[in-house]
Amino acid sequence: MRRARAVAVLLVVALLAAGVVAGPVGPAASGPSLWQRLSHAIAHLASPAQAQAATAPDRVEVAGLRTKYSRTYRTAEGDLEAVVSAGPVNYQDQRGAWQPIDDTLVPSAASGYAWQNRADGYRVLLPADLGGAPVRTSAAARGSASS
Repeated sequence: MRRARAVAVLLVVALLAAGVVAGPVGPAASGPSLWQRLSHAIAHLASPAQAQAATAPDRVEVAGLRTKYSRTYRTAEGDLEAVVSAGPVNYQDQRGAWQPIDDTLVPSAASGYAWQNRADGYRVLLPADLGGAPVRTSAAARGSASS
């Protein structure tokens, strides 16, 4: 985990340097300094759940810029802000589009199963009684199942 976080920090630094995480830079620039933006970006690397929940009312996600490990937002000022996670925050659906991961357990319509995860690249089915049926997993895109 420590190595993954170090790689993520280096990625954020590279994104800032390349201008992907846009914002004012230099002595004449107004707004947050490079160090402030870097600190803010690193603070969002703590966990996939924190990165997923990191939405602010003054920014809107640009869904077309999602990757497995990042989400990009357009700020009220028009800048792009990338939130990069050490773990996956999006999965590819059957059409190849990146969708947010949501492993919240919701009621299942599958016969004999009470719960399933809401949205991910796989499906988990949990019975109401673990002694009554196996936990089932399947790759959502491929439709294959295993117990």
